[in-house]
Amino acid sequence: MLGFPLIPVGIIAIVGNLISVLGFIWIIDKVRGGNKERKEGGRWRRAQNFFRKYGVPGVSLAGPLIGYHIGAAIALAAGASRQYVTLWQIIAITLWAIALTIAFALGANFNVFRTF
Repeated sequence: MLGFPLIPVGIIAIVGNLISVLGFIWIIDKVRGGNKERKEGGRWRRAQNFFRKYGVPGVSLAGPLIGYHIGAAIALAAGASRQYVTLWQIIAITLWAIALTIAFALGANFNVFRTF
């Protein structure tokens, strides 16, 4: 989009996102360790409903819409295993990075840096 080579940028996007999200998953898993208490409230109910409807694959693949970290947190808080969440986050980040790299290679312009 800004004239950078697409393949290296796509690879860097994958690696950077994976490092960030996998570190987040590890920290959340360690923090929740023995604390399996569930909170109640509006946000918690909405997150639970979203998780029940779409599961780990759904919240992971919705990463660009809700945020990869938020999707991972929802899945972990709902009781999904760290390994399963990690697998789906790797799949989702890789698929989205490849799809967006291809879109940019084909000339997609999302006007991210548009000035008003």
